[in-house]
Amino acid sequence: MKKRIEGLLKKVGKIDDDELNSHFLNYICVLISGHLETELEKIIDKYKKSKHCKNHECSETISSMRKIQNAKWCSIRPILMNIDDKILNEIKRSIGSFEQTIGSIDNVVKNRHKVSHGKDVTNLTKNNLAVDLSNIDSFVSQLQQVFNTL
Repeated sequence: MKKRIEGLLKKVGKIDDDELNSHFLNYICVLISGHLETELEKIIDKYKKSKHCKNHECSETISSMRKIQNAKWCSIRPILMNIDDKILNEIKRSIGSFEQTIGSIDNVVKNRHKVSHGKDVTNLTKNNLAVDLSNIDSFVSQLQQVFNTL
């Protein structure tokens, strides 16, 4: 899905209609949020099959999780802390701009929520979404690496 989003970002501004470009940016924001949720689900699903999960006290809680929706940091953090305290420390250590990354996660999810409820989103730009996508991909990549060490 990342390639699809990147391809769509390249097309922003090529339409000579500000309103259509605005709707296009809203759509891309929704896709980025979905991309984050999908990638987190893949990581958690893979973890559910691991030896660490089966032998860990969180296994019952994690196994009963169906999907990650509304993947704001305040929703992601408790899941990670429930699995292993070291996950959060490793992520913070490995991502130089951790606060900016968390901001990207929260911005995309907050804006997706506004879009889905028909509210105006005024701060969406091609550059902002490209930065948010990059930060989210960095987070997902680092998270996958940390989970691989469990």
